[in-house]
Amino acid sequence: MARRRAAAALLSAAAPAAVVVAACDDPAGTAPASPAAALAESGGGQRGQAGAGLPVGLTVRVVDGTGAGVAGVDVAFRPSPGSGRVEADRATTASGGLASAGIWTLGEAVGPQRVEAVVDGLAPAVFTAVATGIPASVRVVAGDGQAGVAGERVPVSPVVRVSDAQGRPLAGIAVAFIARSGAVLGAQAVTSQGGEASPEAWRLGPVAGAQELLAAVPGGGVEGNPATVRALAKPGPAARLTIVAGDGQEVEAGSAALAPPKVRVGDRHGNGVPGVRVTFAVAAGGGSVVGGRQVTDSLGHAEVGEWTVGAALGPGHVLRATAASGGEDFMGTSVSFSATAVAPSFDLQLVHAGPSRLAPDLHDVFAAAEARWETAIGGNLPPVAVKGEDLARCTDEIEHPPLRRVDDVLAFAVLKEVDGPGGIVASAGPCFLREENGLPAVGVFTLDAADVERLNELGHLSGTVLHELAHVLGFGTLWRFHGLLRDPAGSAPAAADTHFDGPAAVARFDLAGGAAYAQAKVPVENRYGVGTRNVHWRESVLGDELMTGLIDPGRLNPFSAVTIASMEDLGYAGVDYAAADAYRLSSVHARRAPPSSGPPLVLSQDVRQGPVGVLNSRGDVVRWLAPLAR
Repeated sequence: MARRRAAAALLSAAAPAAVVVAACDDPAGTAPASPAAALAESGGGQRGQAGAGLPVGLTVRVVDGTGAGVAGVDVAFRPSPGSGRVEADRATTASGGLASAGIWTLGEAVGPQRVEAVVDGLAPAVFTAVATGIPASVRVVAGDGQAGVAGERVPVSPVVRVSDAQGRPLAGIAVAFIARSGAVLGAQAVTSQGGEASPEAWRLGPVAGAQELLAAVPGGGVEGNPATVRALAKPGPAARLTIVAGDGQEVEAGSAALAPPKVRVGDRHGNGVPGVRVTFAVAAGGGSVVGGRQVTDSLGHAEVGEWTVGAALGPGHVLRATAASGGEDFMGTSVSFSATAVAPSFDLQLVHAGPSRLAPDLHDVFAAAEARWETAIGGNLPPVAVKGEDLARCTDEIEHPPLRRVDDVLAFAVLKEVDGPGGIVASAGPCFLREENGLPAVGVFTLDAADVERLNELGHLSGTVLHELAHVLGFGTLWRFHGLLRDPAGSAPAAADTHFDGPAAVARFDLAGGAAYAQAKVPVENRYGVGTRNVHWRESVLGDELMTGLIDPGRLNPFSAVTIASMEDLGYAGVDYAAADAYRLSSVHARRAPPSSGPPLVLSQDVRQGPVGVLNSRGDVVRWLAPLAR
């Protein structure tokens, strides 16, 4: 309607004459309307590459004196010299007065071009376009490689230059800026006379790190298209202080928390802010802090060196972390960590390597064995920090953290194929000892996956797990190291009266019926191969006891007070003999024939043969020992 009103206004002076002529020629008023103007309907004002077709076709409208379209009018489309060609150089208007020339393919000359739509007797409708050069390359000339604040505009708005094959800058080339990160203001731009184009602004995305902006021009075969502008988004000012780890722990009274409290300083988008000073101080409950002044790392993290809670049992132990640097609105911000102090106890931390390979009921078997040893050994051991690279020496079956605090013993349980059914059923032992007392900090227990089903069918899987954890804790594996193994056996079977002379174990051996035993006590296995002899109780004397070197199908393998006492002799405190099974030696002197379920299973190579490291209180390896059980 607007176009029709404009046409009517344009023709208002001629309208009366047209009406008079129509009335004279056709008294009934039915004469066809006469063309009064040709108007450019669509396709004008475009830009495109010289020699290429424009996206919008050319359409003209022919109207009468009232602005209504006139059908059946011939229109000729005539490009000016050098202005290319149109698909149809002649067309006839349809019922709405429209006629189309189709696509206009520009001429090869760079600059303004023109097409006229001509109707006899009328002024032509004019279509104009600007032909641009053919881009051969696009490259970044400003704003690349700069740094800015995440979520904010970059300091320098990027600039690209478009050139032709001769390296001459091209004006009038459309450039689209596309942000892979963040947002662009004025994303559609046109190159200047110098061939350069720039968005109004590039706002970086909210996540710190490398970010990119693309600058693309139309057409193929353009070198460097799209051009890439790179920027580094840095964290903004510190705005948040949050707890990462170490809150809500149970800590043995008077001891250091296993998980050192850690905070994170972030900007308003949550990016970690490095270089912020944070202080950690005891706020309630007593205790002390080591390494209380920290500076956030590249991730914005700050971790206290060590938090030792006070001696009072129960909750109420508080450590406060306070931002000691940053802007006025942030400095002084604080968060608090709480802890509950519990009575010291023995904790065996069992970590599965590849837990998905264990059925839920097998997890229960391992958990029960872990709890059994935690009951039998009640005394606490000093915590120690172990580096991840050292833990990898124990097992590479899982990924280790950079640093792990251990209280009291960490045992890796590895389930994997070893040598098929039979043969080596399992092996275990310590891989790191504490320097101050020679007791284990870390050990590893490997169970052959091929033997699990058989052990379970025989009812000995739980006993085997309990047995192997004993080797992790030092049974057999630390006897020589602590000077408790006497007359060790060599390669000749039964050539020595090998025995363990710890006083606590000897006393419990006597109470279990061994008082009349005439040879050296407690008798240790002096037969079989490496990994069985010298590291187990002697089968011919102690029979079915859990820690002999044979598994007796069809029989119970009691966990005796003799075995628990040997741990006391190694140096473990607070042992609880009530955790032992009932056990007597009286029935073992005359061995029974093997039951129908099969002969005894010798635990061949039952102990870990790798080197053992010795850790100081800071977690440094001060020396390496040869395999402890031979």
